[in-house]
Amino acid sequence: MPVVNAPFRLYWAYNPSIVNTILQPPVVADRSFFANNATYQEALAYFGTAEPFHERHSIFRFSIGRTF
Repeated sequence: MPVVNAPFRLYWAYNPSIVNTILQPPVVADRSFFANNATYQEALAYFGTAEPFHERHSIFRFSIGRTF
């Protein structure tokens, strides 16, 4: 087994206060920016859709450093 002279770190994190919600972006488009009502409604449908946001309870990571 080769010997590597570099620090190896293990990280484990636990988040007891997770967030499980649906994010609704604010509508910041002005009607005067669009040529007609169809493009305005299309932009609202594309950029204004809600997306679910779920955080994980725990995460495991590792890192390899250069110096001690």
